[in-house]
Amino acid sequence: MQHRIAALLYALALSACEPIADDPATPSPQPQAPDVTGSKQPAPEGGPATMPAPPVVSIKRLDGTGNLRAVTDEVKVIPPDSQEIADPGSVDSLEYKIKCNAWSAGNTYKIDFTVTDSFNHPDGPAGSDKETLTVTCEDCSKGTAAQPKCSDTTNFCKTLSDSSTPPNTTHYCDACPANCGGNCNGTTSCTLCNIGYYNKGTQTDCSTPCPGTNGKHCEDVAHTACHLTSGATESCTACAPGYHNTSSKTDCSTACVNSASTHCANVANATCDRDSSGNQTTNGTIINCNGFCLNGFYGETCGSNCANNTNTSEGPQCQNVRNATCDRNSEGTLTTDGTIINCNGRCNAGFYGTTCSSKCANGSTSGPHCADTTIATCDSPTSGTITNCNGSCIDGWYGTDCAQSCRTHNSGSIGNCTATATVTCAQNGGGNPVCSECKTGYYNNTHTNCTDACPNNDGSKHCSNPAHTVCNISGGSTISCTACDSHYYNTAGTSTCTQACSNLIQTDINHCANASNATCSDNGSNLNCNSCESNIYTGDACDQCASSYYKKYTSYSVSTTPRAFNCVNNCGDGYYANSSTQECLKCTSPCTKCVDNASKCTACGSNYLLTNNSCQACSSTNCASCDGSNQCVGCKDGYYGNTCATQCVTNCKTCASDSTCSECKSNYTLSEDKKTCTPND
Repeated sequence: MQHRIAALLYALALSACEPIADDPATPSPQPQAPDVTGSKQPAPEGGPATMPAPPVVSIKRLDGTGNLRAVTDEVKVIPPDSQEIADPGSVDSLEYKIKCNAWSAGNTYKIDFTVTDSFNHPDGPAGSDKETLTVTCEDCSKGTAAQPKCSDTTNFCKTLSDSSTPPNTTHYCDACPANCGGNCNGTTSCTLCNIGYYNKGTQTDCSTPCPGTNGKHCEDVAHTACHLTSGATESCTACAPGYHNTSSKTDCSTACVNSASTHCANVANATCDRDSSGNQTTNGTIINCNGFCLNGFYGETCGSNCANNTNTSEGPQCQNVRNATCDRNSEGTLTTDGTIINCNGRCNAGFYGTTCSSKCANGSTSGPHCADTTIATCDSPTSGTITNCNGSCIDGWYGTDCAQSCRTHNSGSIGNCTATATVTCAQNGGGNPVCSECKTGYYNNTHTNCTDACPNNDGSKHCSNPAHTVCNISGGSTISCTACDSHYYNTAGTSTCTQACSNLIQTDINHCANASNATCSDNGSNLNCNSCESNIYTGDACDQCASSYYKKYTSYSVSTTPRAFNCVNNCGDGYYANSSTQECLKCTSPCTKCVDNASKCTACGSNYLLTNNSCQACSSTNCASCDGSNQCVGCKDGYYGNTCATQCVTNCKTCASDSTCSECKSNYTLSEDKKTCTPND
């Protein structure tokens, strides 16, 4: 039957529950009253058995795969009542089952009911459909020993007889005692009890609670598995605070312990047998300290650290937060933020009080007179009276609590203090003056009034002497120089004399004999070599030539200034000696030699004729030189003739005609007939 059901109306008549007499010779069983509760009713002591109720009808709605659609789909109908249920969705089939009670075994029952459908569907119009179901109840005694009909471990197959002769006998499933933990036999004796129960003495129904933990640490009796007959504790399903089960021991005999991340004050009160989801564990991890943490910690597992106020000018400011209490507030209620409620007697400098939130303060005119109360130690945690200024006193006072008056001084008249220095009192020297600033060249070493001379240099800084050294007032290390050692200078913006004068020497410009002997001014000017590499060089920086010597530059690039040079007493071809600048200057081309100035030629280059200290070009460009009449005197290589206009054979250097060669160019060989020049192999 396929329906999309909107409502199911089950109407079962009492007459419908009567057995069907298929054989006239077989008498029909007598009708029996409905069993509304579905309970079994055994025969009372000494009297006839009470007839049990007829079967109870159980109707389930299934989907196409045979699965129950929903719990609400199941409807139990007891005659003559009827029930109506709403349709939660499409239903593919209906399954009907009979719950057989006592006296119904072996009997056949016919059940009539009506299905009412108010929806249109492919099978036809809406309407009602009368259905008939026939079922036969089976006898539970017909099962086998290996598979009895009452297979549920909470039931057993029970025999019931009436007072007839011979008696009518039936078999039906009856419930085991409530606390049986497994199968029971026909006498209702339990072979295993539920957790928390056992059979005491002659009992067989598991009705006695386990007697206790017997030295074990189960959470309570309900979580205690005890011996079936002796009641001795065998295992626990949950442990009391402070204990847990392990993979090998299930009697809660293993104590909880703090780990690196848990800090319970009393592990005997901690929970460690379950995780945060309530599941059993075997590793003993503490999930709750149940109220009290060791000092310095808070939280359910006491795994969070107490903390001071991050604003160090406000409390709490415990000296040791690991000794602080922060797991409860002042009313004793557990906290979740770790607010410190007691530093337990130890405050940071400058604070006092239970939570170290009150600030230390100076006293009256008699002291204390701390210069900085934030670093002072006061009478923690009670009064806040300062007991130690920790070396910081107001001018004019000294001592541990800065309550002793010291002499006052005019700083300019004390030792080598500067006129603007602040003078305080030596805390360990009976009030002797201590200068805050020393004059250049002095610091406080064995004295406090700036009478110790600064050490002379510190290896990297090169002051001229201690009197020109500004050093650290307490340690003596060089800070700066007011004048440099003669071999060192300062770069721009510095005053530490770290640059060697030798760094100023330029190769082939400063011809110093020994660079390490060079000196200079504090700003790096006025280089002085102290000696030059030879007597032909002169000047402090050895950058000039001696008398009768001239600078001959190694580079004539105008972009190079100054230019590298050597001193010479003969400038050589192509140059003339300029006596006013003491330099060798180049002749103007095509002069190959000149005197007095660059254009006063004394010799000319190839193809030029010297005339009145001037070089005139020959008439032919191929002349080697020319005479006064501007005629060629010799030809350039590769040419011949009076005007040097005719070219020799290829690769010929000198020739007398255009068909023969007298000498070949370099790397060429003249043939025997003197007509060709061939390359050398």
